[in-house]
Amino acid sequence: MILLTRLDGRAFYLNCDLIDFLEYTPDTVITLRNDRKIIVKEKVEEVYQKIIEYKQKIYFNPFIVENNKIKVNTNNETILDILNKDIKKLKDEDYFKDIDLEDNED
Repeated sequence: MILLTRLDGRAFYLNCDLIDFLEYTPDTVITLRNDRKIIVKEKVEEVYQKIIEYKQKIYFNPFIVENNKIKVNTNNETILDILNKDIKKLKDEDYFKDIDLEDNED
């Protein structure tokens, strides 16, 4: 969900998966898949950027590979602790025995 602002200043969250398209008019018009239209204060580019940021969080890849080492991608702090616990558990079970795993505990 992305946070947007109606023309009257009221903030609301919109499920961006329901957006069909965005229109440039003097105001930004969002047309939903059910043909409902919502006018917001944010510019089309701002709405688009919020959608991109939201999707990146949803489809976040928790692991990255650098120099043949698997590391936790720390760009998303909200899941870092969970991932570190999972990696520790996998290391303890010798799951990564053939891979050089870099510790990410600070």
